[in-house]
Amino acid sequence: MFGKPKPSSFKKTYVRILLHGPSGPDDYPLAIELIESDYARGYAIVSNKRETHGSIEELNWGGITTKGRVFADDLQQQIDAASLSSKLIKAALVVFSFLAGALVQFYAALLGRA
Repeated sequence: MFGKPKPSSFKKTYVRILLHGPSGPDDYPLAIELIESDYARGYAIVSNKRETHGSIEELNWGGITTKGRVFADDLQQQIDAASLSSKLIKAALVVFSFLAGALVQFYAALLGRA
C-alpha cells in the first residue's frame, strides 16, 4: 500500500488535473509542472512569510492548452493499453491454470490405469 506509487496513478492524476483542474493544494505541485511544461495555463502565488516561505498559497488555473490536450490523450491511451494488457495477462493465466490442472488430472488418470 505504501511505497512508490504506480506509474499509471501519476498518469491518471495528470489527466484528471488537465481535464478538470487541480482539486486542491495537494494537486498544486503537479499542476505547476503542467503549467511550466506548457500543458496548461496559469500561475502560482508563492508565500514569502517566514513560516511558509516557498509554499504555494494559491494557484490560478487557466485551463488546458492544445499541447496539454494532446498530452492528456496520449496518457489516456497509455492507461487504456496498460489496462487491456493487464486483463489479457490475467485471462491467459486463468486459461494456463485450467489447462495445467486438466493435464495433471489426465496424467493422474493415465497412471492410475497402468
